[in-house]
Formats: sequence, C-alpha cells, structure tokens
Amino acid sequence: MMEYACVRSARPKKETHKAVVIEWDDVYAADPDLIVVGCCGFDLERNIRDTLMKKEQLQKLRAGQNHRIYASYGDWYIAQPAPFLLQGVALLAQCAYQNEPGVLDAITDLGYETIGWKPVDVMETATIDSEKERQRKRLVKDCVIGDMEDIVLDIDHPGFAKIHDIACKQGEMTYTDPETGYDVFTRIAHEKRGKCCGSGCRHCPYSHANVKNKAAKIQQPSILYKQSCEETKDGKLPMFSTSNSQIKVLFFSGGKDSFLAIRALVRKHYEDGPFGLILLTTFDATSRVIAHQEVSIDQVVKQASHLDITLVGIPLRRGSGETYTDRIRCGLKAIQSFIPLQSRVSSLVFGDLHLSHVKEWRDKILAHLDCELEYPVWKRSYMDLLEDLEASKVPCEVSGSTREEEVPLGTVFDRKLYNKLINTEIDGFGECGEFHSLAMVWVVPRSTALGLRVE
Repeated sequence: MMEYACVRSARPKKETHKAVVIEWDDVYAADPDLIVVGCCGFDLERNIRDTLMKKEQLQKLRAGQNHRIYASYGDWYIAQPAPFLLQGVALLAQCAYQNEPGVLDAITDLGYETIGWKPVDVMETATIDSEKERQRKRLVKDCVIGDMEDIVLDIDHPGFAKIHDIACKQGEMTYTDPETGYDVFTRIAHEKRGKCCGSGCRHCPYSHANVKNKAAKIQQPSILYKQSCEETKDGKLPMFSTSNSQIKVLFFSGGKDSFLAIRALVRKHYEDGPFGLILLTTFDATSRVIAHQEVSIDQVVKQASHLDITLVGIPLRRGSGETYTDRIRCGLKAIQSFIPLQSRVSSLVFGDLHLSHVKEWRDKILAHLDCELEYPVWKRSYMDLLEDLEASKVPCEVSGSTREEEVPLGTVFDRKLYNKLINTEIDGFGECGEFHSLAMVWVVPRSTALGLRVE
C-alpha cells in the first residue's frame, strides 16, 4: 500500500509484512514525518481515541509537532484483507501529500475525498481538571503509607475488577471498561479458548504462559525469570531451588536494602539448611516502573537473571479497584501454581531496616495470608550493613531522590556518601524516602554478589 501511495516506510528494514510490536524507543529513533493510525478491528472514532491516549509519546515526534498525525477507519482501509484497500491507498496519499495541491486535486477527481480519515492534533493543550477532580482521582485508602507500593483507588467508581467479577458470575464473555468504553474479554472467554494467546490480556488465567516479552506486556502476576540451574554436578538441588519443600518469597525492589536481604538469606541457608527463594516485585502496570525506586522492571529481570533466582512480577493496575493485598494474593496464587505440589510458600520476607510503622503496616495487612513474615536485616546497624554491601562489591546507584541537591541521581551509594549524610537531616540509608537505589549486581560475579562459599 505504501508503495502504491508513493510513501516510504520509516522502518525499511522490517523483515516481515506481519504486524509486530514496536517499542517506543524504536519509534523515536525512526522519527517519522507522517503517522497514519489504522488499527485492525477499530473504526475511525476508536483510532482517534487511541491516538489521543498516546498524546504524551506522540508529542515527542516531528509528525506530532508538525501536525501530521492522522487516524483512519483501519478495519475498512488499512488492515489486510480489508474491503476498501484501493481507497486505503488514496487515504495514505491524501495524508502524505497535504501540502501538494496537485496531488490532492487528483485524489479528489477519483472521488475519494470523503473517505474515513481525520487529522489528530496531539499538540493541543489538554483541558486541566479541576482541583476537586484531581483530588478525587488521587484518593487512596487510609491504610496506604508513604514509600510503599500502592494502588490509587477511586471511591466513587469501583474499577474494572469488580465489573469483571460481576460479568464472570453472569457468564459473560466480555464487559465494557468503565474508563475507555472498550470491550474487554473476561476470564471465562480466555478459559473457553483453553490456552494463553500470548497478547498479555488483562484477565489471562494462564499467568501469561505464552507471552514472549513478559516484562513489557503482562497484566497478571507471572514468572519473569525462572532459575536456570536444576541441580548441581553432584546431583544436589542448587541454592534457592523452588523444588525445596519450603519456599520463601522476598519482596524485592531492586535496591540496596532488599539486595542485602538476599545476602542475609544466603547466610541463613548455610546456617539452617536449604529452602527455596522467589523474588517478588510489584510495579506500575502502565509505566512498568517500580514505585518510588524509579527503576524499570526490565532492570529487576536483569538482576534476577544474573543472580539466577526465580522472579515473579506483579503489575499494579491503577483504576482497577483492587487493593494491594488483592494483588499480592494473586501473586502468591501464581507462585503456588508454578512450584511443585510438595512445596509451599512458608514465609514472606522483607528488607525493612528500622521503620516501625512500615513493619506494623505489613504485619497488619499481610498476617492473614497464612505465611510467616521475616525481616532478616531488621534493626541491623548501618555499619554492619555497609560492611556487607562493601563485601558484595556491588555498586548501588541512586535511582530516585527527593533530595537531589544533596543526593543527585546516579550517585553511587557508598561509605563516603553515608558519612556525608549522617551529619545532615537525611537518613544515612535513605530510609525515610529521601532516596532509593538500584543494586547493579551484574557488574560482579554471581558468587561475589551473593556471598557464596567456595566448596
């Protein structure tokens, strides 16, 4: 179609004519001077709505800045096979040659001037919500505290999770999303299919088993990395194998505190005997970023891969109406379905250091999950923690900071920074939310990072 419309693809090296997922970084690199949105299955109105929903990303492109983004009736004119592909060719040409009167006149002579397309101005200033509306959207439950993974709840609207549950009870295959108006497949529809389709569906009951890029797509709790080593050379289970009868689940943010908790669990393994370990990370379902840490879930997958420890990701879906504990419960259910029948999740582990109200909050909301709660680095002195971090040789970079003047992003957290901070009002480890970090475990060998003994 592009060839017939005399336009060139911004991605000429694409190796297939089939639709493929394109990451935004690739779109930015291509930086096309024209974009026509014509998604399969969607009419003009839907494609306009979807285009505006990606306004923030599209504003970065020259096509957006030059007002050269168009939406079309994709199901008729773009998606193949479509009933009006010839008119679709004229549509592409009409959008591409808006500054060429001769071309437009020729298209008009063909009688295609009214086909289904419309310019979409992504640079138009969005209407600012009233202060009352913003506050309503940001309302959270009283139990949510600072520096804690949380989900924003709107008490005036129950969210899609409850609507989905009602639809399932009524045996419905779809329901209407309250925010977008889109029709969404229910869990029942997916179960009727009998397998994961690989698209990262909102209500996939198969833990996204067939999704290739899970870190980018999953909407339900899923295994993002599986421990590679099944057994050691002498036939023994590797450290932290999920085939052990008792499984510990560490709430892992990717930062220095939860990394130090892993090292503490390594020592516990040597002292008390083997157990399984699974890392559990919650992250924003839209941005794919871990709350407060400002670290992408991709970075945590990289950590888990280098340390060779199984990782489960739990996307927190804002606007769903679900609570934090709802999502944790779903995550534990996914873990239980993954580990052997003889294994069980025996304890939940946290890297909290000394904030009593955080520990009390966890103890209160997670106590009913029938698991022991463990805090392996709780109340350990900062000197001990610093020495342990230095022994690991793992550099930890500041990934998020509310005090950038004193603790700039990218700063390495080390003894020098700690000594600088202890003479200020800032907590030496950033425990009051002043800064967060990313443990760059891949910089050193796995054995050094974990503190493994030479046997």
